[in-house]
Amino acid sequence: MQPLAKFQERFRQIRQRHLDPASLQFRLTLEISLLSILGLSSVAAWTSWKMQQLLITTHTQNVEYIATRFPRDVELYSDMLPVMEGLQKTIDNVTVPGLAVWVKSTNGEILAQSSGVTTELMSIAEMPLQPQVYHVSDRYLILYRGAVTAQNQPLGKVYMAQDVTAEQHQLMAAIQGLTAVCILATLVTILAIAMRIRRSLQPLQEMSRMAGAISAADLNNAQLQLNHAPTEVKELAQTFNMMLSRLGDAWEQQRQFIGNISHELRTPLTVVSGYLQSLLRRSNNLNDYQREALETAGAEADRTIKLLQDLLDLARADSGYTRYHLAPILLNDLVSE
Repeated sequence: MQPLAKFQERFRQIRQRHLDPASLQFRLTLEISLLSILGLSSVAAWTSWKMQQLLITTHTQNVEYIATRFPRDVELYSDMLPVMEGLQKTIDNVTVPGLAVWVKSTNGEILAQSSGVTTELMSIAEMPLQPQVYHVSDRYLILYRGAVTAQNQPLGKVYMAQDVTAEQHQLMAAIQGLTAVCILATLVTILAIAMRIRRSLQPLQEMSRMAGAISAADLNNAQLQLNHAPTEVKELAQTFNMMLSRLGDAWEQQRQFIGNISHELRTPLTVVSGYLQSLLRRSNNLNDYQREALETAGAEADRTIKLLQDLLDLARADSGYTRYHLAPILLNDLVSE
């Protein structure tokens, strides 16, 4: 269970470090990833729209070319045949694969049509047509509408529907492939961005580790060395080194001040305490008030001397010169004290 507990703790630390919403690494990765997703999605959407427009434009131009010739062919056959026969002959001569043609009179009567024309298709063609691909049943069509005349008399309108189902399926397959490539590229980009940001922030993490390991005794000798860090991080490290130097100087001055003042005050207070004790032992003509005053002054002097000795011990401990001797003690006495 112990290796499992260590693994769980390690996993928790990694998750906390990399998935912390407040961390700089998480925020930079999220923001740059969102920008990358937005950029790739925009490129994919524009490419898909452009491919769709290219398909529409190509087939629309072909249908418009046939529609431009259609009235002239009707006029030609009408000179040799009856109008309706000439109209049907013109439709039959349209040999473009997947192209359905029908002609409606001004009162809505079907004058002629090719095979493959359905009621649903004719109802859609009656609506305002846009340059787009229409989904009719299981087919994809591009619709066109234009006027037709015969013997200088308007016959009605000609409708053309170009079947682009195969091309639309190919386009949809290409769009799906493009979407898959964009998703894969986005994931790879996010992973690369996360690794790059993590590597870029390593100098800051190193600074944090070093700052946490520096003790008061190491302030003067502690120096952050970041040779491969960016310029901004190097400047931060130099500023941090100068701050450590100032802190080390201030700490040393404080330690020396405590040691000096403790030593300088302890000597005269020891002399004063000695004179007070000597005066109490040798003076027999002191009244009770005078003796009590001298005893109080001597006790305060001894207490101050002990306090100064504690300050000296603390200064030695900060300097690393103190040696501790372990010895058993009575816990009750320590708690009572």
